[in-house]
Amino acid sequence: MNQLKSHKGNGWLLLLFLTCLLLAACAISPKADFYTLSAVQTTEELCEAEGTGLRIKTELLHFPDLLAQPQIATRPHPNRIQYAEFHRWAGSLESNFRQSLEENLHQLCRSVQVLRDFWPGSNAPSYQLNLDVVRFDGNLGDRVNLSVNWVLRGQQQDVALAERHSEIIEPVTENGYAGLVAAQSRAVASLAREILQTLVRH
Repeated sequence: MNQLKSHKGNGWLLLLFLTCLLLAACAISPKADFYTLSAVQTTEELCEAEGTGLRIKTELLHFPDLLAQPQIATRPHPNRIQYAEFHRWAGSLESNFRQSLEENLHQLCRSVQVLRDFWPGSNAPSYQLNLDVVRFDGNLGDRVNLSVNWVLRGQQQDVALAERHSEIIEPVTENGYAGLVAAQSRAVASLAREILQTLVRH
């Protein structure tokens, strides 16, 4: 009987030890940091008179499945993707990308109104922008790659005013994931600039 009580006592001690060990592990596990893309603040104005009353409807037709994870993805090797468990996007990167692009379009041309839904009649968009994002990743302390196919159409949707492939490389000038995300934000701003420069020519 004493031996049985001894075994039970040892069992409780083991359970208590494992519980304390688990609580200690939870207490010291690192917390995730969350990031968002942001529009680049600028005084540059790409379309003054030409941009008056411009309405652009944006449509993101495709975004890489590899970037659907909440973790920030880097590409340490051309054939390898690495996800950072404790560095994540606040929301989806796809939504971040679209919102950042639209904000940059407005920053660079204040008179541009970006639409997400179709408004008939006098409020119909002047242009429609369709985007196919092929690649949007990078490496810490190295560079960011943004590869996008895009088509700009006028009100006559069957006619493409411009079809472009933008290949943007942006150096990462700061350390850590904050520096990587800042470079990605600058890459989106560069894409917005290319789009607006094309739009102004039309």
